[in-house]
Amino acid sequence: MDTKKMKNKLFIALILMIAISGTAQAQGILDTVLNPVTIVLGFIVIVVVLFILSGIVYISRYEVGIKTKKMFGAKMPQGQIIARNGEIGIQADTLMPGLYFFNPITWKIEKEKVTVVGETEIGVVESVDGEPIPTGRLLGDAVECNNYQDARAFLDNLGKKGPQVAILRPGTYRINIRAFIIRKKEVTKIDEERLGVAIAMDGKPLPSG
Repeated sequence: MDTKKMKNKLFIALILMIAISGTAQAQGILDTVLNPVTIVLGFIVIVVVLFILSGIVYISRYEVGIKTKKMFGAKMPQGQIIARNGEIGIQADTLMPGLYFFNPITWKIEKEKVTVVGETEIGVVESVDGEPIPTGRLLGDAVECNNYQDARAFLDNLGKKGPQVAILRPGTYRINIRAFIIRKKEVTKIDEERLGVAIAMDGKPLPSG
C-alpha cells in the first residue's frame, strides 16, 4: 500500500515537473518573440515578402501586359505620349503571357484583355502617338507593325498619329490599347442583285478633266 502511494506521489511530481518545464519553455519563447530585435527583424521580413509579392505579375494567354514607368527615367520629348527608350510614362512594348517580376516602386503593370474582332466586324484603329498626318490628309498610311501589335515598330516606321487607313480583320490581337484605340464596326453587307458604291474621303485627288 505504501509502495502504491509512493508511485502515485512520484507520478504527480513528474507531471508537475513537466508542467513547470513547459511553462518555462513557453515563457522563453514568449520572451524571444517580444524581444525588440526579433520584432524589428520580423517586420523587415514581412515588408520584404510583401514587396516581392507586389512585384510578381502573371500574364495569361488572354491578356496583354501594359507597362508604365513611374520614375528613374528620362522625360519624353514634348508632345510624345508613348515611350520607346525607357523614358518615364507608358511603354510601347507590352508583356507576352508569362510570369514576371517588376520593381513595384518603379513600374506599374496593367493587365488588359486581348483585342478580339468578331467574324462580322472590322477594327478601326486610331493611334494616340506618332508623326502628324500631312495637311490635307485624313488618314495615316499603313506601316509595318504586325497589325498594330508592335507599337514600337509603328512609331519607328514613322506611323501617323490619328485614324489609320489599315483596319483589323476578324481575329485575336495583342495590342497595346494605351497606344492604339480600337473601335469595332459591323461589316457592310450588300444584298444580292445590288452593288455598293464607295466614295473615298482621303487619298490622291483625281486628275483634272
